[in-house]
Amino acid sequence: GKDYATQPVSGKVTCDGSPVPGLQVIFAPQATEDNFAPGPWSTGTTNSAGEFTLKTRYKEDGAVVGMHDVSFEYVDANMEDLEELQEDLEEAMDEEEGSAEEVADIKKQIVDMQKLLKSRPRVAEDYTVTFEVTAGGSTAANFDLPGK
Repeated sequence: GKDYATQPVSGKVTCDGSPVPGLQVIFAPQATEDNFAPGPWSTGTTNSAGEFTLKTRYKEDGAVVGMHDVSFEYVDANMEDLEELQEDLEEAMDEEEGSAEEVADIKKQIVDMQKLLKSRPRVAEDYTVTFEVTAGGSTAANFDLPGK
């Protein structure tokens, strides 16, 4: 049996009032003195309108009841991915067998990713907020992130 209760949670992420698409929202239950293992974390990814619905890591709907640390990250492209591409590019340029085609392809990927990253709000990786999931759940887990 499960020793935690989940409730449905959905909401919207904005930055300076504009919806933030393609952002993963991570709800991590806070441990308490009475409960060191409050249950699984939950995630949801925002759609083009900035809306998300949470599922636990076991694919159950919602999130564990209680206080959560909420963090945000882009899963499709982020600064780490960009750094990896730049390393790939250096390697491709160093290798004698690295073809011009491969180099051009990686350069294009870097340009596309830089455009994507510039086109949307930057989310500070260490930006977290707290949110309480109550019995009955929430359809208003709304977060307005600080801009750059």
